[in-house]
Amino acid sequence: MNPLIPMFAITGRPTGDQLRARLQRFYEGGVRQIMLYPRAGCDVPYMSEEWRGLCAACIDFAKERGMTIWLYDEFNWPSGSCKGEVALDHPELMAS
Repeated sequence: MNPLIPMFAITGRPTGDQLRARLQRFYEGGVRQIMLYPRAGCDVPYMSEEWRGLCAACIDFAKERGMTIWLYDEFNWPSGSCKGEVALDHPELMAS
């Protein structure tokens, strides 16, 4: 497998069909793995049902084609907090 793992940001409020079309272009270009992540400009609430549905659309697309999806869960900055989602349910896990 090609070791290249392009980062694939979800921004705006895309549909599953729009994400699958983008993934199709990567696939046609020979890319077989993608790192999926949210970033500034993402209008889909992070870790919401809608967010997970978009991730599922990408994962299903990849599975059908033998591609690999890597999930990068840090929103904008690597911190281990998953954009504060971990601390909401587990404040004891926050650094003091």
